[in-house]
Amino acid sequence: MLSIYKSIRLAKPDPILGLSAAFLRDPSPSKINLGVGAYRDNNGNPWTLPSVALAEEALARSHGNHEYVPILGSQKYIDSVQEFLFKEDKLGQLLREGKILTGQGLSGTGSLRVLGEFMHSHLKIKTIHVSTPTWPNHVNVFTNSSLKVAKYPYYDPQTKGLAFHEMLDSLSKVPYGDAILLHSCCHNPTGVDPTQDQWREILAIIKKRQLFPVIDMAYQGFAESLQKDMFVPQLTAKLGIPFILSQSFAKNMGLYGERIGSFSIILNDESEFEPVKSQISIVARAMYSSPPKHGAEIVSYILTNDKLLAQWETEVSIMRDRLANMRHSLYEELTRRTDNDWSHLIKQKGMFAFTGLNVNQVHKLREKNVYLTDNGRISIAGINNHNVNHLADAIAQVCK
Repeated sequence: MLSIYKSIRLAKPDPILGLSAAFLRDPSPSKINLGVGAYRDNNGNPWTLPSVALAEEALARSHGNHEYVPILGSQKYIDSVQEFLFKEDKLGQLLREGKILTGQGLSGTGSLRVLGEFMHSHLKIKTIHVSTPTWPNHVNVFTNSSLKVAKYPYYDPQTKGLAFHEMLDSLSKVPYGDAILLHSCCHNPTGVDPTQDQWREILAIIKKRQLFPVIDMAYQGFAESLQKDMFVPQLTAKLGIPFILSQSFAKNMGLYGERIGSFSIILNDESEFEPVKSQISIVARAMYSSPPKHGAEIVSYILTNDKLLAQWETEVSIMRDRLANMRHSLYEELTRRTDNDWSHLIKQKGMFAFTGLNVNQVHKLREKNVYLTDNGRISIAGINNHNVNHLADAIAQVCK
């Protein structure tokens, strides 16, 4: 009997997962994994934030239940997230006017998937434009939402910075009404962010051409601060540009495995709230019916407890500062060992950096027990005081 599965071909391996597997097989005690985008402490270990641990202890003492939550999440979660994200400036005004709809999403990926399906089914958007490069899963998410994915220039490999003029020129030619994906801060994978003045020019073109921004905010708090990293959504709102926002607590609360985030739709009029809510609920219902409860309870508990909220903000600063310190350490060690210009490492922001190393150099680094993706992207979180010298030595050797 022929198998119904016989025609299925082996999918291409995920480059990050393949890199992690190679790292695990390496017996060297000095091996370094710079591939996975998850925060690590100075000893290379995952960090459970103390504020999260305290919230979990309190929740355990409350002896809650495991009932389903509403399709868009509990009202407590929605209210606490909206208060945290949108309480200030123009977005605060829109929130008070009933013009922001928020739902619980399965971290950033799940939130984008819901928004992608909603754009295709109800906004009749056919194409979304993403930066070159972008997080590879962006393409998967939007393609599986039946959207066509186009690209616009973003990273300049010569300057190792933003291809600003090329980006503006490309955006000025995007068809009216198309969607455009924007990384609010800590661009993944390059770490290259526009300046505030550059953002103003970018958004001016977006407004002129009536493009629809999809803002992905996966690394809030890792660039400047939790509130300062809201600059792009706030400016977009001030300019009167309708947009949607995907946001995640995976990185800034260390809740990677809880899959907790949110999606928000900025409306033109409060009368749109209930119709939009009803339709996006149907989208989410068909995908996962009800979002997970535990991570949402942790987030709500922290955001509604003034003491824990202040503690969490301090812990985000600790993570942000450690990443910045590791950037400077690597920059200083490489500057001592080579004549190359490594200043781009300290200009870039967030968890990732584009080193400028080519694929041959990357493969030579693997021979020296250093693992990073073929495009030269490194996770700064994988660097610590114990391995930065070994890393700098290895990079200097492959740059000769």
